[in-house]
Amino acid sequence: DNISRALFFLRPLSEDKVREAIVGPAEAKGVSFENEALVDELAASTLEAHGALPLLQFALAELWEAKPAGSKTISKASLDRLGGVSGALARHADHVMGQLTPEHKAAARRVLLQLVTAEGTRARKTGDEIEIEKKAVRRAVDELVRGRLLVARDISGGASYEIAHETLTTGWPTLARWLSEDAGARLVHERLRHAVKEWERLGNLPDLLWGPRQIAEAEAVDRQALTDKEKRFLIRSSRAALRRKLARAAVPVAVILVAAVIYGILSIQAQMRLDEKVRGHVERATQDLKTARTMNLEAHLLRDEALSLFDEPHLEQAEERWAKFLKLENKLAPLYGSVARQLETALLLDRQRDDVRGMFADVLYERALLAEERHSRAELAELLERLTLYDQDGSRRAKWDAPGTLELATTPSAPIELFAYEKDDKGLRRLKELLSSQGPAKDIELPPGSYLAITQVKDHAVVRYPFTVQRGEDLKIAFDIPPLQDIPEGYVYVPPGSFSFGSAAEDGQRRDFFHAAPLHEVTTGAYLISIHETTFSDWIAYLEELPDGKRKEMTPRIERGGFQGTLDLTRDPEGIWTLSFQPTTQRYVAVQSQKVVFPTREKNKEQRWERFPVFGITADQARAYAAWLDRTSKVPGARLCSGHEWERAARGSDGREFPHGDAMRPADANYDDTYGKKPGSIGPDEVGSHPISMSPFGVHDMAGNVWEWTTSVLDDGEIAARGGSYLFGLNSSRVTDREITEPSFRDVSVGLRICADFPQAP
Repeated sequence: DNISRALFFLRPLSEDKVREAIVGPAEAKGVSFENEALVDELAASTLEAHGALPLLQFALAELWEAKPAGSKTISKASLDRLGGVSGALARHADHVMGQLTPEHKAAARRVLLQLVTAEGTRARKTGDEIEIEKKAVRRAVDELVRGRLLVARDISGGASYEIAHETLTTGWPTLARWLSEDAGARLVHERLRHAVKEWERLGNLPDLLWGPRQIAEAEAVDRQALTDKEKRFLIRSSRAALRRKLARAAVPVAVILVAAVIYGILSIQAQMRLDEKVRGHVERATQDLKTARTMNLEAHLLRDEALSLFDEPHLEQAEERWAKFLKLENKLAPLYGSVARQLETALLLDRQRDDVRGMFADVLYERALLAEERHSRAELAELLERLTLYDQDGSRRAKWDAPGTLELATTPSAPIELFAYEKDDKGLRRLKELLSSQGPAKDIELPPGSYLAITQVKDHAVVRYPFTVQRGEDLKIAFDIPPLQDIPEGYVYVPPGSFSFGSAAEDGQRRDFFHAAPLHEVTTGAYLISIHETTFSDWIAYLEELPDGKRKEMTPRIERGGFQGTLDLTRDPEGIWTLSFQPTTQRYVAVQSQKVVFPTREKNKEQRWERFPVFGITADQARAYAAWLDRTSKVPGARLCSGHEWERAARGSDGREFPHGDAMRPADANYDDTYGKKPGSIGPDEVGSHPISMSPFGVHDMAGNVWEWTTSVLDDGEIAARGGSYLFGLNSSRVTDREITEPSFRDVSVGLRICADFPQAP
């Protein structure tokens, strides 16, 4: 009685409730439908068909995504483009299938067809029945479940799977077409499944095996769609049919013996022919592999020669050698592809050839190394996944993942904190603490990756040392920790070391947009670099020490900007400085100690202009300022940073694209998208306003804010601007980008950062 009183009957939605389900969520977000006729059409489509609520769900989700950004209206045209309520589901399902690789797409098709009965209704299958243990099937099923096309349910001993809704079998044209194409074969396959179940249930009785006519009908079923149990059933049926045929012949025993001998001879001959075919494919693969390895060696010699020329630098010769390397490398891919096809064909002919499987695993390993060198992440992921399938003993994958061994010591000995860089889903690199050691770190196993060591000892500078560990590498690092008195205030010490220099971008973009060398390892000696860009406050202190004539010459001023904008820095008779600048259409004027107000900004609205990076200076003025720092011993050895020094300080050792990772969001630094490209928002920020983009060495604003003058290592000491600015886009803010220009160029977006020789030998 208590249970009956607790029952609640969930009735089908009435027309009013369907309309409420359609318009209610939209109204909650302040969005309306274009007209009542559109709502009527959606409601009618739902009420007319049994089980149409899932179709309505997909249609409403797709309509919301199709709504233009900022629009408050859902239009009839959007529904028409989707193909109506049923078209939304088909579009979603086709999108899920479109994300799969060809191998996984084929597996997904086989699974979906198994989950529809011959009568066109949904069927529930266990994981064993759809062979979920196969990697391609597992991956396909996971994607179909994630895409809400399949439903997985826990059952005793595993899981079962079925199509998410009956509507998919008729409302999704792709599946309907597959069902139509395979209708005859599916009927046979369904009978085969039942026959196999009955055969296994009754203990594999020979009487339940199929006869010749049934076996012939099974030829219409795709062999790849058959499970291992079904294949075994058909093989046993074929053998049984052959035995029955021989028995019915009732020939003398001698004839039977002769037939057996003949059968044996034919089997041996067939095996010999099969071995000959396999041997032919392996020999062709071996020859192509030998050619590929020779070509790969030649390509690497060309690559090393080109990179040496980039470093010398002999840019024209370097680009010529690099083009030859790429041309040769492009021939490697089809050659290795031919090797793979020959070996795969050999394995299809004879799956028992472990020697061929091992050779194929070696080829996949070599191709993975090449993909890694080309920085081709998608190709590398696919090759490693295939390597796992063919590397039977796991030795090659273990070699790929082999950890390195680290030994790290400092002079004087100091506590060491060790961190690992880990990428998050936004492409940023976060620090994860690994250990804290009171002295030298010895025999520490680290997986291949990017790391940061931080050391500090009393009366000495804090030293940050980013480094990378390669697979199986025995890495020994040792560096000095300089006394604190040797490091000027506002500077960090960069010890000698190596890092990844240049760009991994597509070659045309690397050469013509970033003006960078190909990504490769270079080293620098020890040097100092300023934590922040040189500010107006720093520059005014410099101007105050100059005589009047020289002060006027060194004062930043732009009457007509290089890219755009104007600038005027003036000093009244009382020594009060006033800054007037116009980066776009908005002009700003502020006296000393007065803040600049950006009228349309929501963040960093008020700024102390003395803390702005100085801009509007030429490279020659920047050099003169560095010489003054050196001459006055404020920063002994001060100078412009070289391209190698600037880039190492910006990206650490691991080849990242931005100081803090491989991606950058508008709030991470000051570039053109940071404040929405509004004239009343565009302008510099106080140095250090975006700490999230701090580099591994603890240096700020090396992406965005203002371009920084450097000496170019690729152009024989010419001047290059690095780091992008508040006026330029995201790509210009990449640490790989270099803009070569004349030393006399000045602009409201160009400033400087100072490097200095380290006073003691490292």
